[in-house]
Amino acid sequence: MQNQRSTSKPTRERPIAVNIAVGALVSMLITVLLLMILSAFTSFGKVPENMMGYGVVICVFLSSALGARFTVRRAADKKLLIGFCQGLFLFLFVFAVGRAAFADAKLGLTTLGIMIAALLGGILGSYPGKKRRKKVRR
Repeated sequence: MQNQRSTSKPTRERPIAVNIAVGALVSMLITVLLLMILSAFTSFGKVPENMMGYGVVICVFLSSALGARFTVRRAADKKLLIGFCQGLFLFLFVFAVGRAAFADAKLGLTTLGIMIAALLGGILGSYPGKKRRKKVRR
C-alpha cells in the first residue's frame, strides 16, 4: 500500500459548533443592547407599554439575523442549517436567562413568538446572498 498524504491545507478555523455558540452570544449581546434602547423609549413614553412584547420579538429577530451573518461568514456550506442552529441557541440562551431571572415565568405566546423570531432571524440572516468574485491580480 502506498502512503497517501492529504492534499487539503490545514486550517486554523474554529469548529462549527464553536462558531454557532459565539454567534449566539453575539446575538445575545445585541439583544440586550436593543432591549435597553427599547426600554429607554418606553420610559420616555415614545413606545406604549403594551407594545413591549412585540418590541422584544422584533429585537430578538434583528439580533438573531445579525448574529447569523456573523456566524456564517466563514462557513463554506450548510449556511441555512448553521443559521437555524444559531437561532436555536439564541432562543435557549434567552429562555435560560428568563427562567433564571423569573422562576415563575410561564410559557406563553411571547415565548413562542421569541422562539419563532430567533429561528427565522437565524435562517434569514444566514441566507446566502450573491457570491463574491475572487479578485484576480494581474
